Amino acid sequence: MERVEVQVDPATARYLRACARLRGGSMAEAAARQLHELAIADGVAKLAVWAQENPSFFEDAEAEREAALGA
Repeated sequence: MERVEVQVDPATARYLRACARLRGGSMAEAAARQLHELAIADGVAKLAVWAQENPSFFEDAEAEREAALGA
C-alpha cells in the first residue's frame, strides 16, 4: 500500500465526506475507493479498444488451447 497526499477543492471535499458518511470509513478511504473505481473503468475502456483492434485474439487463443490439448 502506498500513501499519497492530495489537495482537493471544497466541492470535492464535500463529495468525499458524503461518500465516507454513506459507506463508512474516512475521506481518505472514500477517495481511494473512487480512484480505484476510476482506474478500473479506464482499464476496461482500454481493453475494449484493444479488443476491437484485435478481434480474432480470443478465437485464436482458444484454437491454440485446443491444439495444445489435442482436442
